[in-house]
Amino acid sequence: NNTSQIEPILNNITTVSNMEYCFYKTTIDSTEILNRINMKNGTSLAYCFGYCKNITELNDVSISSKVSSVEGMFEGSNIARVNNFTVLCSMIDNLFKNCKKLLVVNNFSATATTSYKSLFEGCSSLVEIPLKDIPTYITDISYMYKDCTNLQSANGMVFGENLVSYEGIFEGCENLIQANNMVVKGNYYNTIFRNWKGVRYINNLLISFVGRSMNFSNMFEGCSDLMEFSFHNDSYVKEVISMDYMFKGTNISRIDITNVNLEKLISAKYLFTESNMTSITFKLPTTISSIQGLLSNCPNLEEIHDVAFEKHLSNCTDWITGSPIKVLRN
Repeated sequence: NNTSQIEPILNNITTVSNMEYCFYKTTIDSTEILNRINMKNGTSLAYCFGYCKNITELNDVSISSKVSSVEGMFEGSNIARVNNFTVLCSMIDNLFKNCKKLLVVNNFSATATTSYKSLFEGCSSLVEIPLKDIPTYITDISYMYKDCTNLQSANGMVFGENLVSYEGIFEGCENLIQANNMVVKGNYYNTIFRNWKGVRYINNLLISFVGRSMNFSNMFEGCSDLMEFSFHNDSYVKEVISMDYMFKGTNISRIDITNVNLEKLISAKYLFTESNMTSITFKLPTTISSIQGLLSNCPNLEEIHDVAFEKHLSNCTDWITGSPIKVLRN
């Protein structure tokens, strides 16, 4: 608690090579002192201001390339607003982890890193995602928003093409229900959405990745609350060959994908199996050869409208088995 006595000492130090945990759990209320310290190349600021309850706002902070790490630098502090924050080191994981009062992040720049891992984990006051555009140079966003329990919208998020790690990005975000107008640029399009529990709406999804023999099988595995889904008109889906189990176990009740071209789709086995839809209007592409279990075991499905079948279907086994169908039209 004797920050006033510590600062004069640091002011008289010519150079510093390590400031890890320097002000950890102290009463310091500003990062201004960093501007008066000459840091050697490779200096670490890891957890330097961790759990400093008097730091409530960050304005015009710039961390130079001399710093090697800001991992957990502000973890657990009482920061509510971050304005104009620039960091030029490679390690920024956990930077704002467990900043439970954080509400606003404006003009955040971290161009020297490849990882946003756990960047805002545990920031339980966030309502909307502060960083919507994941740049090309970022490869790891795992647990980025984990346990942001008040997060309600991830609308407009853009996932860059080079992502490798993205597990648990929204784990524990129990109030996140909106994930509309998203853009997926990489070849991970089939796995990034898995286990997004709580999300109800994924509409206007733009898949911009261009590939051959694309596979949407099990795409929304574990998304038990998903109710609505639609593609953006420009989604690249014409190379998709399989949608097996795509919506298995979801709460899907409304779907319209007639606006996109699925000209090479071959298999839709168990596409909606075990989902909670009540009715469906669905146009099957003429290329499909198998609809085995397509609408099987849907306990609330009573009406099917305008589902067209082609003579070349080779496998229609059990396509509505276990579903209480009362109305079949056209």
